Amino acid sequence: AAAADDDDDTALLARLTGRPRSGDEVLDAVLVCAPVASTRHFVHALKLTPGTAKKGKAAKDALDILVAGAAASAKPDDAEGDDADVRELLRRIPAADAIAVLVPNTKISTAKIQALKQQRKTLEKHLKKQVSTA
Repeated sequence: AAAADDDDDTALLARLTGRPRSGDEVLDAVLVCAPVASTRHFVHALKLTPGTAKKGKAAKDALDILVAGAAASAKPDDAEGDDADVRELLRRIPAADAIAVLVPNTKISTAKIQALKQQRKTLEKHLKKQVSTA
């Protein structure tokens, strides 16, 4: 029975990919924290470096960036399926799962983080303005 379980696990692992091809059905999204060299061919990836951000904040930022960039990071020759489905899979990842995968005291190294921070700042400004006028 143990040999059959090992075969099932091996078959399941063989089906995982970081670069879905045209015609592949994307069933789930799996969070991975691994060296950059092993994830450089993944369609959706972020670079983490040592920093001062807490795991919860970094996890939320990472998920927001991945969701926002799901359509932008897809290359025309790497049709990964429906981008809306991929974004929905990324949205459904619980923050607790992302926190569990991340290393503590990290920083997200990407140009998209600045855009995300600016977007949040603008949203907060609009919300404060709406509350003060109401």
